[in-house]
Amino acid sequence: MSRRRCWWERRLAIGVISTGVCVGAFATRCFLLPDLAAHMIAGGLVFGYCAGTTTRFSIRPWIVQASLVVSVTPAIAAALWNFDLMHGAQALLFLLFAFGGLELIDYIHATTAEQLTLRAEATRLARADALTNLPNRRHLVEHFDELARRLARHGEGFAVISLDLDFFKEANDRFGHAAGDEILRIVAGRMTELLADDDLAARIGGDEFVVVRANVSDPADADRLGRRIVASLSEPYAVAGEAVMLGASFGSALAPTDGFTLDELLRRADEALYAVKRNRPSRVREVTSCTDDAPLAPEIGTMPEHDQTVPAIGQTSADVA
Repeated sequence: MSRRRCWWERRLAIGVISTGVCVGAFATRCFLLPDLAAHMIAGGLVFGYCAGTTTRFSIRPWIVQASLVVSVTPAIAAALWNFDLMHGAQALLFLLFAFGGLELIDYIHATTAEQLTLRAEATRLARADALTNLPNRRHLVEHFDELARRLARHGEGFAVISLDLDFFKEANDRFGHAAGDEILRIVAGRMTELLADDDLAARIGGDEFVVVRANVSDPADADRLGRRIVASLSEPYAVAGEAVMLGASFGSALAPTDGFTLDELLRRADEALYAVKRNRPSRVREVTSCTDDAPLAPEIGTMPEHDQTVPAIGQTSADVA
């Protein structure tokens, strides 16, 4: 809990509990007077104060519970001091009301906490990809807007990196969609491990991912991160009892050099990514596991064996150049 929030809670507690003490003291004084009208006023004051406090401040239950105790306990003692049936019944009502209020405080607090938790979870799910739990496009846009504001205020550039998996469709076709979903979850975990606190990795569809790296002024920084991610995603995947290798490709764009909007930067990053794919030598080996150190690749039915080549996995734009 932050220092400011602790100070706010202490101030609230001091105010509410002090008011409870004043109410209890006033009720006690009224009950010690011989005037029955004063007794009625004291009873109404205690009931009204406790009911209002219970419903207003139950988000901090310990504050309300303490306030109930310090306001009701003196009133009960003062009512019993009169030592007659009417005041005894009134003291019993105060006691029952106090116990009921304490139970109500716990119930309201639990219900409020549950509602806040559900609301926070709904907000999180609306901004997260259901399969990988990575941020989705909506969250990506929000994060980009924040970085754009920082760029405008402080000149902090940032990089947008587009990534996709090589031969993910072939893995899906061979091992099934359940295995493909598991591959995507593994990909999300590997990417997240490589990112700094200010970075964000989002899944925007299929096997397409976007990484946004904050505070970047040199394209080489984005290139290094892209290479690290490609190397990680090119490690074997355990699929249906086999260790399967997939490749990965990336392209990057830098703000503000390559654009100011998310669409512009994504378009430039995608252009760089597809340039890598176009210029990369074809990988045409049959779909296989990595027991023979071969990457997963689509099957080409009629190409002669001596024309088939397998370049290195994870080639980047620098490799093509």
